[in-house]
Amino acid sequence: MYDHESFDTDISLYKKATTIAKVNFIGESSGGNLPVGNYHFYFKLADSDGNETDFIGESGLVTCYIGNLNDP
Repeated sequence: MYDHESFDTDISLYKKATTIAKVNFIGESSGGNLPVGNYHFYFKLADSDGNETDFIGESGLVTCYIGNLNDP
């Protein structure tokens, strides 16, 4: 049975977030395969069945370059 007030959300092909998600930053790691350039990352949440929310966040500008912080 579906609730009349949440029917659109319950049957939607995309899961929609109705509250602000709390996300904790747990660290960073080195390495990867991104080409040199500037990027914006967009974040979604997914449940164990693979159902995804709409975009919930966007990063600031992230620059990927060859080298390290002291010697790009």
